[in-house]
Amino acid sequence: MPLKVFSKKRLGHGLAYCPACLSEDPEPYFRLSWRLALYTFCPYHEILMHDRCPNCAAPVVFQRTELGKY
Repeated sequence: MPLKVFSKKRLGHGLAYCPACLSEDPEPYFRLSWRLALYTFCPYHEILMHDRCPNCAAPVVFQRTELGKY
């Protein structure tokens, strides 16, 4: 799904994820299938996938987490 990242501005939604899957995993990871736009519900937990932070509504862009770290 497009993130619409221009320079440092994020204009689109982030990567979809299932909060239940991430909380249950011994080592949490973002599944490759979550990148497909057709996944709107988790097939295991049958809950709506999230695409942004529930606290601040910022999109999930884990590819840019290394920015600012030297």
